[in-house]
Amino acid sequence: RGELIDALQKLEILFEPAQQISYLFVEKQSARLKFLTERMEIWLSNYIEDEEQVEDIQEAIEIIENLTQLLDHHYEVQNDTVVINNSSKKGISHSRQNIMKYLETHIPLLTLSKDGLHYLNKIILDQSVSNTIK
Repeated sequence: RGELIDALQKLEILFEPAQQISYLFVEKQSARLKFLTERMEIWLSNYIEDEEQVEDIQEAIEIIENLTQLLDHHYEVQNDTVVINNSSKKGISHSRQNIMKYLETHIPLLTLSKDGLHYLNKIILDQSVSNTIK
């Protein structure tokens, strides 16, 4: 019974269509980021040789930037798509922060940091790798 009360206190209902669309946006971005980070070890070990891997890493960086901006910027919904207004910061949105917490958006980022750090370190310290690739 206590667990039910705790769960109900954490419950957040999204009534507004804009909130629902932002939820779906975060859900889609989180799923894609999770997929990309699961491939991370392959990426980073082949990073220097494979141009496609660079595109995957750039996509992951773009997703991380989108999610970060969504936390503290105003956004609009246009044609069922979230458009982030980069010029107007408003402070961290607690409802979007709760959405990201519920969807465990942080897990792929922690996985990427934990599992990929030794590969990144190897690439950064390798003198034969050009600064452009680094």
